[in-house]
Amino acid sequence: MPQRWPKNRINNSFLLLLVWLALLYLLFLTHCKINSSNNTSSTVKNSIDIYRIARSVCVETINNYRKTEGKIPYTQWNKGEDCADQQAEYDSKPGGSPHAGWKKKICAPKGRAQNECPGWPAADVEKSLTNCLKVMWDEQYTPSGEQGHYLTMSSTKYDSVACGFYKTENGRLWMVQNFK
Repeated sequence: MPQRWPKNRINNSFLLLLVWLALLYLLFLTHCKINSSNNTSSTVKNSIDIYRIARSVCVETINNYRKTEGKIPYTQWNKGEDCADQQAEYDSKPGGSPHAGWKKKICAPKGRAQNECPGWPAADVEKSLTNCLKVMWDEQYTPSGEQGHYLTMSSTKYDSVACGFYKTENGRLWMVQNFK
């Protein structure tokens, strides 16, 4: 006759397995909660880039403007995006100002030039982004000396752009474009 496990042994093993699974599940939920709470910057650690689409739209929009002048498109500078995010966050803080993080070299690689869209509505990221980029591109129609953003976007000195984002607690979006 085959030997059977005692019934209480099976129940105890099963309960132990359930406890371990529950603990793993709680650890997973805690990890997700920690990484998502108070994290309004673009990249959630070990997770998904919540601004991935906006970064592509940023580069594509700039390149569509460049195309109207027969300029070569910029490539998306992925390695510069973390720094661009950090600069957007730094500039958004009380007492901060556009380009402050870039000028203070708070991170690297920072690129050779920067445009910034400070404090735009965050409800529709792509709309705020494309509206801001249009305002900058339309500087070409302003008097000389007031065309800095346009000149950077249309320049042939650079070959790539990194787009960074930061959403403040009060729902404002800071967007940085670093060119190299």
